[in-house]
Amino acid sequence: MDDDIVFEVESVLGGTIVMREVVWDDVRLRKHRDLNGRLVDVRITASDPDEVRRSTKRPNVFLFYRVQGVRHFVCVVVRSEASQRAYVTSAYDTGRVKEGELLWQR
Repeated sequence: MDDDIVFEVESVLGGTIVMREVVWDDVRLRKHRDLNGRLVDVRITASDPDEVRRSTKRPNVFLFYRVQGVRHFVCVVVRSEASQRAYVTSAYDTGRVKEGELLWQR
């Protein structure tokens, strides 16, 4: 595994999902500080989501959701590459699931 990779997990859509250190630092230290210390939640959401939706704005971006309490979700945003690797571009807590084509559901 590369030094700058925080985690690499198998995707329910096939292939692997990679979280790079620079992205994780941006999420936890700048964009969504409420996720600081919750890398495990992000990793579990990426590897074992409750559902996956395709972004309505970008067809190669997928939203992985996992329930975290009553009407609360962790969302991991994943950009797919031409290869079998996909990369986390963001992660956040949310109270709702965005619209988009449902690709996978538990």
